[in-house]
Amino acid sequence: MQWKGLVFGVLLCLAAGVPHPSSGEGRLDPPLSLSGRAVRVPDGDTLHLMTEHGVERVRISGIDAPELGQPYSRVARTALSNLVNERVLSLACDKRDIYGRLVCAVRVEGTDVGLQLVLLGLAWHFKRYEDEQSPSDRVAYSTAEEEARRQRIGLFRQDQPMPPWDCRQRKREGGACEHPSEQ
Repeated sequence: MQWKGLVFGVLLCLAAGVPHPSSGEGRLDPPLSLSGRAVRVPDGDTLHLMTEHGVERVRISGIDAPELGQPYSRVARTALSNLVNERVLSLACDKRDIYGRLVCAVRVEGTDVGLQLVLLGLAWHFKRYEDEQSPSDRVAYSTAEEEARRQRIGLFRQDQPMPPWDCRQRKREGGACEHPSEQ
């Protein structure tokens, strides 16, 4: 019986023009515009969006927030929840990541949610993917991170905050996410 649900889900997604999560990583052609409400915020750069077609897992483009267990991970998650809860979100999605999540610019009442998290010092500008941003977004996100660092806001209060991409790499290598001076 499970295959009937999978077939129905694929057909529903195709009818809606939404690639099914099993379609894997890749660019969306054409890009996808969605709106809906967040029904869950598992971490500081991910949310689950209820749309008219069902629930979509969404990774906010342009940012990388602390991994669960890193300093400020709970603060980032709470801040994202506060920004999106009980509001209608507008999303511009241009790809799926390797985990099947839509990668989207997220706006609430015209405000760029990813940029707000960087301004609050609760996420890094994810420079690895900055070529996927518009030139104006690239400058805005980079400038926001520089300012948060300069003012020592949020996670930038730490002397040497570990970027989440370094934390993930350490975990893959069997290590932990503390700096050597913190162990």
